[in-house]
Amino acid sequence: MAFTKCWLAYPEIRGCHCDAISLHTELTGETIDRAKAELAEGFKGLYGAALTEGDDITLALDMALDPEGYRLKAADGHCTIEGGSEEKAPSNRLRMLNHWDNMDGSIERGYSGDSFFFKDSEILIDVPRLTAYARMLASVGINGITINNVNVKDAASWLITDRYFGALQEYLKIFTPYGVKLYLSINFAAPMELGGMDSADPCDPAVAKWWADKAQEVWANLSGVVSSTTASRIGAIPRLTVPAQATTILCRWTAPSATTSRCKSRTAPWTSRCANRSPR
Repeated sequence: MAFTKCWLAYPEIRGCHCDAISLHTELTGETIDRAKAELAEGFKGLYGAALTEGDDITLALDMALDPEGYRLKAADGHCTIEGGSEEKAPSNRLRMLNHWDNMDGSIERGYSGDSFFFKDSEILIDVPRLTAYARMLASVGINGITINNVNVKDAASWLITDRYFGALQEYLKIFTPYGVKLYLSINFAAPMELGGMDSADPCDPAVAKWWADKAQEVWANLSGVVSSTTASRIGAIPRLTVPAQATTILCRWTAPSATTSRCKSRTAPWTSRCANRSPR
């Protein structure tokens, strides 16, 4: 399927040809590899220049400064690009897009064609297009995407099972090196629809254990994936009068270790209500 590269097409700048532009860095890793590939593609398209080894441009890192910032320094024909700089740093740590793509390929409230994530209840792995999309997100500082509709239903409920782990691992390989976290909307009623339970009430200890076990299964197979809450099947939690309560309680049961303390502070008022609430 044809797609546009938006502002990352790098059309030739007439009259600005050069044979080569050199780069030096002692940094390694997938993200650095993507940065070098981006420079190579850009210089080739804009100036017809090959990217070679040298000191025209230096990529460096200062761990003492902001982890998402950067600094550009140019002098005497040399340019240094430093990551981890206080000079240019985003004010919002989470900058994400929320897709409303359904697994049949349709998009709720979508007006520009079908999904390029899903079709016929399968996950599409169009590497060139997904890579172009990851590049575009990274170029404007987007660091997270939810790929499925918040109104989770049918096959989408099974995204957190081994039915789709393999395909989602391929997505992680594409998006993670660009600094883009992958989020999945989850179904409040998953304990009933996937686990065969009679209740989806997160105040129920059995339901809480189901979510905790499911979260460990997901992270064991999809390291780096984040589960986001959903508007799906609110009716499955009849004992909670405010959907936000269910959301924050689910956060408590499914939070990865890195965010557990933050999640505890948000959910403490609601989890205490679970303990104090009379049974139906």
